[in-house]
Amino acid sequence: TYPGNIRLHEIVNTFRGRYQDAPRQNKAMIIKEIVQAARNEGARFLRRVETEQDGAYWEEVGDDLAYQKVSHALRNQKYRSERKAREREEQERIQQDNVSR
Repeated sequence: TYPGNIRLHEIVNTFRGRYQDAPRQNKAMIIKEIVQAARNEGARFLRRVETEQDGAYWEEVGDDLAYQKVSHALRNQKYRSERKAREREEQERIQQDNVSR
């Protein structure tokens, strides 16, 4: 994982609670705030471009694709958090079952 991706996820984490608690109509605004916060730190949003002539290179993307990347990061973290919660609950259930035997 690239340092920039790690930092983006740290920034996303600072907004995550607010994003999850926000009504649907405010979520887009929060995503735009995250993009702006990252850019204010000097972050660039990049994508890899593959060409037959030149091989691969990275190019900076605009706000629309940056918005999509942040949105994707928020969704991924949501599902990871939910999965971890389910795994914790399952472990607790197994431990309780073992204690009651």
